[in-house]
Amino acid sequence: MVEGVRGDTAVLAFLTSITAASGLLLVPPHFWSEVTNGLFKRRRDPLGTAMDLRAVAEIGIEVADRGIAGLVDTIALAAKHQLTIYDAAYLQLARDVEGELATYDQALAIAAEAEGIVVRP
Repeated sequence: MVEGVRGDTAVLAFLTSITAASGLLLVPPHFWSEVTNGLFKRRRDPLGTAMDLRAVAEIGIEVADRGIAGLVDTIALAAKHQLTIYDAAYLQLARDVEGELATYDQALAIAAEAEGIVVRP
């Protein structure tokens, strides 16, 4: 699992390396909205944003929708660790599939470690 994308080449390289190392990169459904928003905020150019988005999509990211049950678990994790629902969704997914979590977010990393999830910075 990976939380957020900052819209720069370093993050694109980071995502690529995770996928290459593990063979699989799972994200919650809202990931694509977050990525697109970050890319668009950086560029403010629809065509450039679309091109960047295609580059991210080519990495091989898979969406894992845990449904309502996943959202219920996400709510509990958000409350327990004082996270946004968006961030807690990454935590819930990592916990649900017994995976690792890649994040630059310190609060999310602390919550993941408290849940026994390996964090990749």
